[in-house]
Amino acid sequence: MLYQNTADKVDEFVRKCRKAERILRRKEGAFVSADFAIAKVQEIIAVAETLILTDELTLQIPALPCPTFEDLREKYPWIREEEGIERDTSPTEAVTFHLGTVIREGEHYINGAEYERRLQPKQDILHGYQQANWLVEHQDEHPAFVALLGKVYIDFPGIVVVNSDSGRCVACLDQGGRRWCLHWGWLGRGVDRRGRIAVSGK
Repeated sequence: MLYQNTADKVDEFVRKCRKAERILRRKEGAFVSADFAIAKVQEIIAVAETLILTDELTLQIPALPCPTFEDLREKYPWIREEEGIERDTSPTEAVTFHLGTVIREGEHYINGAEYERRLQPKQDILHGYQQANWLVEHQDEHPAFVALLGKVYIDFPGIVVVNSDSGRCVACLDQGGRRWCLHWGWLGRGVDRRGRIAVSGK
């Protein structure tokens, strides 16, 4: 589940801290300052909230079946024959497509291991190949999506495939001339500030 109301809850917490601080000051009681308490709560939220929606784009994507191994390997013969699909937790029902990021304030890049750690709690909402392919095929119908071309790249880590060298890859959309194109990105590369994650939301 995405914590879409985190900011509102933090604001409410801050107001209560300030109120408690004023009361305790009047009573001359011993207390922890509101600033200290707020800072600690923000640290906890920063660690717990591994993926944050960017509000850059919202689209409706219809129900789509997951690709079969045979279909993928026919199109991408570099996928290894045995256990070529490591996992596919991507949705098959109709979804509301959002963009998210796992990069925190002050960060410019995280490595592949940290990227996977932050994605792990969100596997039930990560989009996969079928959503990526649908977006490529229908991009002309969505000007707001096309407007992001060249500004971001989008990972679809709901599916992880493995190549003959045991490299683990995720579907990814990036610029190919004047259009979005689908390719496979090495998961171990990590992600930088341009990177977005395709996720389901309300």
